[in-house]
Amino acid sequence: MCGGAVLLEATGCMTWRQVPDAEPSAAEVSHSRALVVLRDGTRHSLHDVTVRADSVIGHAGADRTRVAVARAEVANVQTRQLSAGRSIALVGGVVAVVALAALVAVVKAFGEGFTAAPSSTPALP
Repeated sequence: MCGGAVLLEATGCMTWRQVPDAEPSAAEVSHSRALVVLRDGTRHSLHDVTVRADSVIGHAGADRTRVAVARAEVANVQTRQLSAGRSIALVGGVVAVVALAALVAVVKAFGEGFTAAPSSTPALP
């Protein structure tokens, strides 16, 4: 079951969802990780992202290069969020595979015992 929990965390249980635009009066909004999509279609995966009224600032890559983009160039900002549908599907798939493996093991274990010839019944005295 621990392996299943790791699988849930590391796989398709997360999805990118667009963050609603911040109110112009809001000073700034921070995200630990975000996908910044520009109007020309370019995508930047950033860490430690700050969305301000005039810009989006974050760090890219292993070397944490600072990236700043004018807000007018940004089509949207997306963050990774839990996807309930994908999580349920993944858990259901894991449970189905485990159940099928258990069924095969049971059939194999008991199936071998049914191939023996029946023993003769002793005669009554």
